[in-house]
Amino acid sequence: MPQSINAERLILVTGATGNQGSAIARHLLQRGNFKVRALVRDPNKPASLALEQAGAELYSKRFNFRSRTHEIKAYQSASSRHRWRF
Repeated sequence: MPQSINAERLILVTGATGNQGSAIARHLLQRGNFKVRALVRDPNKPASLALEQAGAELYSKRFNFRSRTHEIKAYQSASSRHRWRF
């Protein structure tokens, strides 16, 4: 896919401060041709702040896990999602 098209794509990375999620978020940010929305539990955590400083848009996962409304808002306008379920 041409870089100009990728630059418009927003990728949602859940668990963005964990081992796998942070590796993916950092890789996408280093490439510089994707926008990254990082879904995090604590936006004040050093790992979250580092992602934000690297260019990620932080989306805090401090919400009611029984409510799908917050999760749906996080996914809005994202072109792709990285999600781990255990």
